[in-house]
Amino acid sequence: MAPPVRARIAAAGDYLSVAPAVVKVVRDLPLTPFDARIRVSSREQAAELDRLSALWGLGASMTRAQDALAALAG
Repeated sequence: MAPPVRARIAAAGDYLSVAPAVVKVVRDLPLTPFDARIRVSSREQAAELDRLSALWGLGASMTRAQDALAALAG
């Protein structure tokens, strides 16, 4: 392993020690039944998506998602 790569891994030791817990998938979370079908957003939902996009800096990713949902409407 090249020395710069080794140094970066060593520097990331604190992160790497907790990473497995951070990214572990929960497989036994009790959820009530819900409808997970993808549908066209209402105007209110689209406005909320715009707000969240601006808040979280989602930009083009959110635009593509909204365009895909709008395409479902025909």
